[in-house]
Amino acid sequence: MKKFILKTLIFILIIISFKILLITLVLGNLPEIGYGFFLGENNKKNKIVIVGSSNVRYNFDYDLLNMKLNNHSVIGVTANAPSGLYVLWYKLKKLNLTKNDIVVFALPYSLYSEDKFLPITSRNKFLSLNLIKSSFNEFKKETSINLLNIKLSNIKNALKTRELEKRYTIYENKFFGYTKKIDSLYLNCYSNEDDKFFINDNRSVFNSKAILKFNDILNKKNNPEFFFRFPVLMENQFELNKYKILFLEKNLNFINSVESAIFERNYFYDQWYHLNFCGAQQNSLNLIEEITPFIENKNLTKP
Repeated sequence: MKKFILKTLIFILIIISFKILLITLVLGNLPEIGYGFFLGENNKKNKIVIVGSSNVRYNFDYDLLNMKLNNHSVIGVTANAPSGLYVLWYKLKKLNLTKNDIVVFALPYSLYSEDKFLPITSRNKFLSLNLIKSSFNEFKKETSINLLNIKLSNIKNALKTRELEKRYTIYENKFFGYTKKIDSLYLNCYSNEDDKFFINDNRSVFNSKAILKFNDILNKKNNPEFFFRFPVLMENQFELNKYKILFLEKNLNFINSVESAIFERNYFYDQWYHLNFCGAQQNSLNLIEEITPFIENKNLTKP
């Protein structure tokens, strides 16, 4: 019996040692990158920040927004969707926003899913040591669990990301205006004829606890005013999880509806969630109409 217990303890010790070594190798090879650039401009006292994935690059005309909302700098915060929401939250904090600013989360439906919401997960790449530190400060239990789930593949991802460190560092905290202005197809309101626009979110599993916890973080004193916005959908090209929509509407502060975010096919560019320039202009006008009452209310309540 004693030999069995001893062997069991040795086996457990080997597993723990291997896990510690694995975590150390991954964290030791992670760069301290800052996730690159912002869209729009940052030359006015008050800010309106639009947060999302690649849809934020395509679906808004920043020239139009900054002209119409002329007392605010309109800024886009974007990262690729597979990175998850925490990358966006980490990047957003770098803007040092105040209670006079407004943030609109224009998230694709996928970012509300269990493996994409907060905090960072082992299924996503551990891209930055600073990101993990930040996540640990706000989500100690969840981040610790995810670190314990690190796999051998994460070492490869860490080394690959390290190669990109220089590129990210060069563009860190830079403002690039409206990057889609150089795309002639986009500007001419081209719409891809291929079948790339159907969104099936009907069976997605959403992380209700993480969503509620994130909402508590947003509502802390002296934070900016946070809103959510349903993403664009192509007419008759989607299937959504109605329970997810009801939960989001009940617990988060949305300024639009699913119905108001539906666009005709000719407004879309190359894939789901991506509008062309004509669609971006209409979507921007919709946002202006949605956000103006809250701006006016802020002005009335300022001391």
